[in-house]
Amino acid sequence: MRIQSTNSYDKALIAVSGGTLAVSLSVAPAAIHGTPLLKTTLVLAWVALTLTILCVVLSFFSSRQAARKAIDELDRCKERPQSTNCWSDIIPWLNAIGGLLFVVGIILMLIFASANFLAR
Repeated sequence: MRIQSTNSYDKALIAVSGGTLAVSLSVAPAAIHGTPLLKTTLVLAWVALTLTILCVVLSFFSSRQAARKAIDELDRCKERPQSTNCWSDIIPWLNAIGGLLFVVGIILMLIFASANFLAR
């Protein structure tokens, strides 16, 4: 159940952050007339959303490695492996950091949008 929940979280996070990044990359430059205000916030939002995607991809990789290590321990010892390993310990951190970066990216995107679209 926990693994399925984590997978759903990862898939949702990568879909929403990837979609937000794609839309902002295509719409923001074309929609702004003149010199954009707070351009740095837009760039930082893009960086945060890209790092979110990277965290999710690393989480998928770590999950695969954790499963592989557990299988190797089972094959070697023929008894129950440790409940966690270094790869499985990384996954919650990657998920938390990815979620935090997503929130930061959205906040920065909203700041940029409010400065450029609502103020004009």
